[in-house]
Amino acid sequence: MRLSFKLGIALVILAFSTMVFAAPVSVYYNGPAGGQYGGFYTQPYSLTINGSINVLAMCDTFNREVTPGDSWPAIIYNLTGGANIGNTLFGGTLADYEQAAYILKTYQTVPEANAVVWDIFGGSIGLDSTGLAIQASASTNANVGSLNGVFAITPTTSVGQEFLYATPEPSTLLTLGSGLIGLVGLARKRLFS
Repeated sequence: MRLSFKLGIALVILAFSTMVFAAPVSVYYNGPAGGQYGGFYTQPYSLTINGSINVLAMCDTFNREVTPGDSWPAIIYNLTGGANIGNTLFGGTLADYEQAAYILKTYQTVPEANAVVWDIFGGSIGLDSTGLAIQASASTNANVGSLNGVFAITPTTSVGQEFLYATPEPSTLLTLGSGLIGLVGLARKRLFS
């Protein structure tokens, strides 16, 4: 009984962490949560989906500007295995999304990384030596596996930007869930001893 309860909790955590919306969602831009590059804010950007789900994401759309407080309708596409690439803002460019996903996962706190993604999708602001190194690494190492756990928040109108975000790998979630279950068990044991 206890094992099935623990497994149920782990599955609920996994289900909510990989939530995907097939219907249009409302995206609210809270503002930048990262650094700057070339005078522009870079990843991560803070978004709220449907008024309750907070996401830190990377923008891939340099040529569309949004400001804190803006909102727009979008659809969230799971890009795992190259699925749904044709539905994204820059549809049909699998290699570009592979590179962007690789950069998103590998260089999460590096401001130049966002400039490289902008460059990939045609919005160059110029790359410094760090940006060029990131670009070379993505060109060499990105593959369809880079898209695993990556989602595109694609606007359904001409307003808004497309953002990419990654969910934790399932093994990471299971490790986290196991640790949390263990802590609850330890706290319960101490409480009732």
